[in-house]
Amino acid sequence: AAANPDSEKKVIAVVGDGAAGCGVTLEALNHVSSTAGASRLIVILNDNRMSISGNVGRLSQMLNRVIAAPSYNVFRRGFKKFVGAMPRIKNLFSRLNEAGKGIFLPPSLLFETFGFRYFGAIDGNDLNQLLPTLRRIKKINGPLLLHVITKKGYGCDFAQQNPVRYHGISGCDKKTGKLPESGTSFTEAFSDSLCIAAEKNPQITAITPAMLSGSGLTRFAEKFPQRCFDTGIAEEHAISFAAGLAIGGKIPICTFYDTFLQRALDGVYHDIALAKLPVVIVVDRSGIVADGPTHHGIYNCGFLRAIPNLTILLPAAPSEVAEALEYAINLHAPVVIRYPRGGKNFDFTSEPFRTGKAVIQKHGSPNAPVIWACGAEVDTALKVAGILDEQNIDCTVINARFLKPFDKCLATKFAENSHFTIEDHCVSGGLSSALNEALSEIPHGTITAFGWSSEKVLPHGEPELIRDRNNMTAEKIAEKIALKSKFL
Repeated sequence: AAANPDSEKKVIAVVGDGAAGCGVTLEALNHVSSTAGASRLIVILNDNRMSISGNVGRLSQMLNRVIAAPSYNVFRRGFKKFVGAMPRIKNLFSRLNEAGKGIFLPPSLLFETFGFRYFGAIDGNDLNQLLPTLRRIKKINGPLLLHVITKKGYGCDFAQQNPVRYHGISGCDKKTGKLPESGTSFTEAFSDSLCIAAEKNPQITAITPAMLSGSGLTRFAEKFPQRCFDTGIAEEHAISFAAGLAIGGKIPICTFYDTFLQRALDGVYHDIALAKLPVVIVVDRSGIVADGPTHHGIYNCGFLRAIPNLTILLPAAPSEVAEALEYAINLHAPVVIRYPRGGKNFDFTSEPFRTGKAVIQKHGSPNAPVIWACGAEVDTALKVAGILDEQNIDCTVINARFLKPFDKCLATKFAENSHFTIEDHCVSGGLSSALNEALSEIPHGTITAFGWSSEKVLPHGEPELIRDRNNMTAEKIAEKIALKSKFL
């Protein structure tokens, strides 16, 4: 509407109730009345009492009062029909209706303070009610806000009964909803480790911006309800809140999905890193995921590595999460722990975490190519090495472990070898960049990066399929290394 104020077309913005309390949403509501095209704006507030898990905060409580007290709309519709043929009473009803909204529908006061005319709340799952309402309000000058009540998972029984569990899944039986069985994931390992750590240390607290279940904090919240804080969809506030708790002597463990941490980067730098506060930022869903471009966690290392006073480590498997968390807590400094969704344990060399120290997983001959990997990609690197061994191509495999500080000493030791990096991250700013920077001032061998391109957007799809189409499987990486090794 602001971009083309002279147009007559309506502009419709749909916002969920979970995001309604987000700072960006409130900023937009505050700005609307000052724009020339405001009269053409319709905001549809889709209210299902959920974000990823249940909503929190005062705004959510206010909206819930509408759901809990539908009698206002029933009375309003019936009385309006009754007085429809009596103009004087109809005008009086109109004035009483506006006054009564504030008593029965407190959200109307909030939105009308921002200059919106409030309509609702109506059943958003009932098309016989929803469609006529939309046809009616599009004829009215705005800005308008239509409040619709919906049920998350509506139309799918098992999803409606357990909306949190079925918010984001990798697949299920279409008839029963049964989910595939899997081993201990990174998230589950973190959940167990955090509860154990919190039992030993009463200063440990947990914070999440609306990702309680997905980040593995459900059990922690049940065991330590006074030490667990869900800030709602307010990522930067979550970080600033963690900083405040740290100043007060607490040990905040702040959990994020990788892609959503981008919204809090200012707070990571300004509120935590500058003051060197002991906040542990646990980043789940790093790397590619099935949910597409908005959820692939492949960019943050480029931001985070540029921030001073920040340590970034990546456990290779769920079995390392407990030790990584203990290390981060005892460091008494800003730390980021990154790991992907799911994950599995595999055979590899695990040593105690020492700041900035990588671990050699496989020793090759002195001049053998060196494969660097981090996080769960260590498993990929070892599979690549196994394929190359069958072709009589020797190699060294190194688990970088820390992206910051990076093990420059070990990189220098192998400087003249040819290097290959494998990372579930954009090649710009991640492991490949760290290795290039470590060797930039000395003569060194070639460095070939296997990761995600910063020149194209990765689509939706199962991670295995995305890997295959982008030559990121162990087989295709081994094929390229073997081909390149012939010319070294």
